[in-house]
Amino acid sequence: MLKKYQQTTLDKLSLFLQRCAADKVVSKCYAESTLENFGKTGVYNEAGFKDIPYVCLRLPTGGGKTILASHSISIACKEYLSRDFSLVIWLVPSNAILEQTYNCLIDSNHYYR
Repeated sequence: MLKKYQQTTLDKLSLFLQRCAADKVVSKCYAESTLENFGKTGVYNEAGFKDIPYVCLRLPTGGGKTILASHSISIACKEYLSRDFSLVIWLVPSNAILEQTYNCLIDSNHYYR
């Protein structure tokens, strides 16, 4: 169902969160991950949340951001939180995307779920 680049993106997210869960020093894990993925060490911006990982998955229009976001929830629960379920705050830039995403997420047969 997922395209190769989408699965690769989720695999990289999974590895980053595994590192964060094991090491507990998010800035170090981020530096390791960016070096591995981009060939240079990135500087992690804590944004006021010390040692709590956050990420931004950047994909082009039509790249599957919503499906990756839905898959990312279970990855974060499993790899970082060690839980089956968690509270999720889903932010979107417009009411149209809100309604479209909401309608997909409430449908138990939709592939986002």
